[in-house]
Amino acid sequence: MLAELIFVGLSTFAYAEDSSGAGDNFEKHKAAAMEHVDKRLAALQEHKSCVTSAKDMAGMKACQAKMKDFRMDMREDHLKNKRDRIDKKLNKMQGQ
Repeated sequence: MLAELIFVGLSTFAYAEDSSGAGDNFEKHKAAAMEHVDKRLAALQEHKSCVTSAKDMAGMKACQAKMKDFRMDMREDHLKNKRDRIDKKLNKMQGQ
């Protein structure tokens, strides 16, 4: 029972320690989110103009293929960032 209380106390302390700098990182996270939104909006506007100017199904398929490439690139970037975050967290845990 005492070991469980100590573990919970240490876990809470570690969580409080991690979240204490949240205000400092807010602006970085906000800037990254805005950059991501702007990138997606630009791609959607480009896709919209491509679809608008398409004359036939071949043109529509070209637009769809281009948009699919964009989505796959975004997905690859997201997965790479996720792997980097996980690796960083694992290295931090192993260093303790």
